[in-house]
Amino acid sequence: MEARVPRWQPSTPRTWHLGTGRLFTCCALLGWWEVAIGVAMLYKPFVRVALFLLLLRIPGTVLAFVLLPDVTFIEFPLIPTPEGQYLLKDLVLFFAAMAIGGSIRHEYS
Repeated sequence: MEARVPRWQPSTPRTWHLGTGRLFTCCALLGWWEVAIGVAMLYKPFVRVALFLLLLRIPGTVLAFVLLPDVTFIEFPLIPTPEGQYLLKDLVLFFAAMAIGGSIRHEYS
């Protein structure tokens, strides 16, 4: 049984669902994408994979700020909406992961 999803205004990012036509599918895909990034960050050999997955997500994050500033901020730049807070969290995690990834060195035996 599929959960009912309330109808959102057409201008919100919630209506952009990767061409799948289903909001639930998009949310599940992005959720599992973040789980994969988190699990990959836990194991040192997979940190570079996590960085690559984060790198693929960043253009969409920045694009939302550029194309929809009225959706991401109530008052720029001090008061983000919940969507804007989520996108800011993604940016902070990206730069933190880049700092971690920059400290990883290959160990030669």
